[in-house]
Amino acid sequence: MKWGTSHFESKDAAISYYRPYGYSNTAQAVERKLADGEIHIGKPEAKPGQTVTLNREEGRYFIEEAERQEQSNRKVNHAHDNPDCCGNGPHIPGEVRVMPTGGDGNLILCSNCWDRELDYRRDRNRDLADFAKFDLPSWWEGKVYGAE
Repeated sequence: MKWGTSHFESKDAAISYYRPYGYSNTAQAVERKLADGEIHIGKPEAKPGQTVTLNREEGRYFIEEAERQEQSNRKVNHAHDNPDCCGNGPHIPGEVRVMPTGGDGNLILCSNCWDRELDYRRDRNRDLADFAKFDLPSWWEGKVYGAE
């Protein structure tokens, strides 16, 4: 993730940056912002895992946070954000599987939600004709979500 800061390379860079904002006297506005601590001249301090870069066009510093190693499993852990799932996450790799719907999409479910979906399908199958019945795939038939 990358975001702009209130740190500028120089006072001139800050004046150039704020000029389009429509201040009657941009230099005075920048002086006021500096005095109030709203903006700063110089490179900001970076926390561990962050990188500071200078946007030469704006003369403004940006902070970029490196993706965390734990987020490399985000795809596998996706079920806790998925409306198909209970939200009891994050789930560890292998806890999330893809259940085919027989239609246009798939459901991405943890094992508890998989069981609930099968219960729902069994109940619905009692009322449906044979040709319209839902498949009842076992947990082991589901593809592990995120596995290639």
